[in-house]
Amino acid sequence: MNRSDFKRFLSLLIVMVMVFSMTGCSLINGRNGKTGDETNSSGTEDIAQEDSNSAANQESAQNKEESSNKNESSESSESSESSESSESSKPEESSKSEESSVPELSGKYTGQFTSDTGTDLNLIVRWAAESNSNGTYTVSLQFFLESYTLDVGTRDDNTIKVKTTSGETTYYFHTDEVEIEGEDFAETFIGKASFDLTEAELISGAEITVDWMFRGSYSKKELETVEATGTIKAY
Repeated sequence: MNRSDFKRFLSLLIVMVMVFSMTGCSLINGRNGKTGDETNSSGTEDIAQEDSNSAANQESAQNKEESSNKNESSESSESSESSESSESSKPEESSKSEESSVPELSGKYTGQFTSDTGTDLNLIVRWAAESNSNGTYTVSLQFFLESYTLDVGTRDDNTIKVKTTSGETTYYFHTDEVEIEGEDFAETFIGKASFDLTEAELISGAEITVDWMFRGSYSKKELETVEATGTIKAY
């Protein structure tokens, strides 16, 4: 082999080594399953996947927070509604029922007198005399029963007899049904009336007899009327 042939052989050998070297690298990369582009693409996909996962985690956290806020708002609303419902269903504090009060008599002269039936059922008569501009006096009367349990119907023929120096006059007054229950001794308003007297009659005094038509028995005692007698006079 001459020098020229040796150089060609050496050059060919170098080329073969280089080709073999390149082919070996390609095979190695092929065995690893990734080329350089694939590696770069995989890295990009990993980053994108991480970003996607991060976004998904943020969205999930946000949804959880919104759900928590909604639950809190719902619980607060339910609590408020429950409280309002409790307050509305709570019975209000009832004030004591105000019984229709009887206005107190007032006048220049006042007084009262009471019957004596010998039982626990009696009639109280309260009176007041007030002067008028024409020189007369209006006498106002209020009638009360004091008793234990009692049940009596309406009465229209109750009488007031007024005896003065001028003569005797009879007036009639009405009382509604009387229904007294319970074991306590009670005083019950049953009616009212009024009439006029002159100043002279009031000064000299007027004898008053009030008869409430009971027509029954009380404490085993028969009572046709409950009668109260007294004098109305200026003092």
